[in-house]
Amino acid sequence: MSKLWRGLSLALTAVLVATVLVAMPSLTDNSDADAANAAEFDPGYIISDENFYNGSAMTTAQISSWLKGKNAGCVSGKNCILNYTEHTPTMAADAYCGRLEGKSGESAASVIARVGKACDISQKALLVLLEKEQSLISLRDVPNWKWESATGYGCPDTAPCDAGFGGFFTQVYFGARAYQYYKAHPTQYRHQPMATNSVLYNPNSACGSSRVYIQNYATAGLYNYTPYQPNRAALNNLYGVGDSCSAYGNRNFWRMYSDWFGNPTEKSISPITAGLAKTPDSDRLWLISNGKRYPIGWESAVQYRWALGEPRVVSQSKLRTVGQGPWAGPALKSGSSVWLLDSGTRHEFTSCAQVAEFGRDCGYLPNVSSAMIGEWNAKGKVSAYLTWPGGGHWQVVDGQRHQVADAGAAQAVGVTDNLLTLRRDAVRPITIGEPLVRVGMIIHDNGSGEKMVRTKKGFVSLSVGQTELKALQKESSWVWTASMRAISAPTPLPDLIHYGPKHLVMTDRGLVHVDGGLWGKSTHFKRLWVPMLWGIAVDQPRVQSALLVQEKGASTVWLLQGGRKQSVVPGELADLKAKFGDPLVTASDTTTKIPLNSKHNVQAQQTPQSTVEQLESGALVESATSGEQFLYSESDGLVAIEDAAFAAALGIDAEPVALEDFELQLIGNSDTVLNTWGITCGGESYFAAGGELTLFAPDTLVHYPLGFVELPADICGTLAVSDAEIGKAVTDAAGQVWIIYEGRKHLASDEWLAENPPRTEPFALPAAYLKQVPTGTGLE
Repeated sequence: MSKLWRGLSLALTAVLVATVLVAMPSLTDNSDADAANAAEFDPGYIISDENFYNGSAMTTAQISSWLKGKNAGCVSGKNCILNYTEHTPTMAADAYCGRLEGKSGESAASVIARVGKACDISQKALLVLLEKEQSLISLRDVPNWKWESATGYGCPDTAPCDAGFGGFFTQVYFGARAYQYYKAHPTQYRHQPMATNSVLYNPNSACGSSRVYIQNYATAGLYNYTPYQPNRAALNNLYGVGDSCSAYGNRNFWRMYSDWFGNPTEKSISPITAGLAKTPDSDRLWLISNGKRYPIGWESAVQYRWALGEPRVVSQSKLRTVGQGPWAGPALKSGSSVWLLDSGTRHEFTSCAQVAEFGRDCGYLPNVSSAMIGEWNAKGKVSAYLTWPGGGHWQVVDGQRHQVADAGAAQAVGVTDNLLTLRRDAVRPITIGEPLVRVGMIIHDNGSGEKMVRTKKGFVSLSVGQTELKALQKESSWVWTASMRAISAPTPLPDLIHYGPKHLVMTDRGLVHVDGGLWGKSTHFKRLWVPMLWGIAVDQPRVQSALLVQEKGASTVWLLQGGRKQSVVPGELADLKAKFGDPLVTASDTTTKIPLNSKHNVQAQQTPQSTVEQLESGALVESATSGEQFLYSESDGLVAIEDAAFAAALGIDAEPVALEDFELQLIGNSDTVLNTWGITCGGESYFAAGGELTLFAPDTLVHYPLGFVELPADICGTLAVSDAEIGKAVTDAAGQVWIIYEGRKHLASDEWLAENPPRTEPFALPAAYLKQVPTGTGLE
């Protein structure tokens, strides 16, 4: 028979060696089973998976007894299988075979029994393999070279056997393991299960081939081990020689198994009943229903015991009488319905899309009988709003579960489903997404204690020092560590914040607007887009020529003035507080970079005139010669202003900084021109009016005849953004309400407005813009 370099060759057709062409005789004693009948040979179904992949088919004692009956001539002193022993090595567990401990003086019967169990290959199949390859079962005096190549593993057709795989134990182990490898990687080999294959009759291609539908893994494995089928001549002389095109390897396997153990494809064990089952040597639970066995995940075992009771203990052989299906977890299919299991109850999914959101696939669920699913009490539909004992509340959206920080957050995000309480294992497969938190709320990690604040545009993380500030010590809600980690790139909250011409300090009282010049260099302040601060408490501004500052936990009070700091003598504190107000209590390290003032001077000082080097993003500048005005962007240069009205609409009405032409050239022009009320910042579209940017309500923007200009990000960070939204309803200077629709403005009567109340408060549009919008028919 052909001996491929098994385990190393993936799909090559080998050239048969001479031994393949030898028709092996049957052993004389066939009393175990009826003799094989060639008419029953099916090339596509040589042996069933249940019979082949059955590591509990025979014990060591059973194999020893069987061998004595098969080879009475193997007496003491003979080099035969009953007398063979060797020192066997320890083999680590892998994906194909379990761990095997080495033994001293281990018998051949023990090797066959233990390897079969470890690799889940039938000991009966291994006995047949040893006989068909080297006649080891029947020989009374075995040449040593046959032990070295007992199963033909590692023996190519064109070279000697690989000595690295020599020896009886090694041959049996790697031969058995090869069949599990074939099963695990079926598409890597020429002969594939559950598919039609071209199977040769002989290594001589002139002998031809036929198309064979290979029904199962075991039959495919036999062909990948020995890649030829018997021709009619070989089958007509089942115990002898056929013709020059005959090959006998798989014929002999089928014939020997049939003679020794009965029909290889027959399931002789009575069917296993529906319910839960387990084998004596494993704690794994199996769900049996509709002729299938489904392995149950450890976390779901209690669910099944709750409804179906304790499992029946059955043998491995009996368990294998039913085919294996997908894993059984917290979801089951019955007919056209899919159910979520929980504590003896079941909740029906509304669709396969909802099943997918819970981390499952309708196409890969156990399908059980109506009688079995009836063991769980029906409790209505599955809700997307979930909890489990001690687990917090969760909303399932787009295939992710999001922890809901509190009832206010649930209301804010529009949760309408009733809360469904489940066991944790029913929820665990769903991917965890970013938590749902209302604006202004603080959350903390229930493991590390890390804190974050939800603002209008995302999450800002707090330093340890910031969490000690009173303004950031309000009650917080805990979230799981996994929820905290699902927050994508939270922005650290700086202690000193800069956006455009404004400077903020995080204090005990909240965010306080100050004169950034008191800190000296503006680089002490970190830029942050204003919407990232919405939701954090804000205190009264303290824009003045001097400030008292005290870092949290420190005893020193500093007077900041003119970009320098001076420690305050206790006796002077009362007078300074009367003049400059109470000290601003900040987090640590907010004053360390400010240089010391060598003189104790507490008089108000003027901030020096700005220069090109001192310009900050968003500053209004103009040419000292032409009067042309620009917005300064540190990243993009000068943004030309077509009309001062557009700058005023953005709230930029400060006295411009006059620069000489050479200074303007030094800065350079950007390609942007401010020539419209439509502004794009951070991918959002706004209308600029009244000194603020206002977002368009959903499905509204398309109706406005308006061009847009995208401003540099650093200028965007200096602009105020309104909490309101612009809808279709707007007002003019006279207070009349107009509806902007499909590029036209339509005057709305009071009667029409009463019948069609706007969804948003009418927005006051600049007269210059409203004048540009074409007038349509009135709405009466």
